[in-house]
Amino acid sequence: MVIKSQVFISFPKAFWLEDNTKPEHQPFTGFTQWLSPSYAPETNPQRWYHESIDLSTLPEPHAHPTLLFYIFGDQAIALSKTLGALSSQKEKEDHIAKAFKPYFSRLPHFVEGDKECIPVSCLATNWLADEFAGWGSYTTFRTGLTEADTDIEIMREGLPGRGLWFAGEHTGPFIAMGTATSAYWSGESVGKRIAAVYGKILSKKSSEQSASDDDSALKIDGSITKKEINVRGFADMPLEKQ
Repeated sequence: MVIKSQVFISFPKAFWLEDNTKPEHQPFTGFTQWLSPSYAPETNPQRWYHESIDLSTLPEPHAHPTLLFYIFGDQAIALSKTLGALSSQKEKEDHIAKAFKPYFSRLPHFVEGDKECIPVSCLATNWLADEFAGWGSYTTFRTGLTEADTDIEIMREGLPGRGLWFAGEHTGPFIAMGTATSAYWSGESVGKRIAAVYGKILSKKSSEQSASDDDSALKIDGSITKKEINVRGFADMPLEKQ
């Protein structure tokens, strides 16, 4: 597990884009990385890696002038502790703006002092202080891991005998691993398992779908697997010991 955080910084307008130019023709758009920045000794003496996603070029009507920064590890821990020590929202937003200015100030068309280049709102997630987020833990695949699929299957199974199930982006089907779709599907699957354990009756349509899913069990070497696997590629019912 690693610690991670998301930082959203919004501006009056996406100053980094050229006016009257289609997104696909912009000189800057999408995804940006700062691999080992050396120009922020006060806020980043460790030269932590940064990356951001430009949310202004999302399809309409979802586009808005916001940069989403992903940070992790020691950097996320440091930011969480600093923000946790500040009492007001304004203090927190001012700190975020100062800490990330060395990076967004290097985007195209930035002008010092221009109101369009000054953040109007900043927000950082603080999962490190959230017990329901595992105190900031986040599933990741470490270098050297050899049987990640088995680890995922074990986590996917959970501990139904103790009333403990896991859902989320890393417990869904492998084809959608790490996505919101995977999180949704895994939650849907766990919901069915919990309903079954507590004797809840699903609607006729849901029951028919579940039966259809069960009929689509995967075959390996001509035989049905011992795991009840649905069409989305993962087990809906508790996995049997092989």
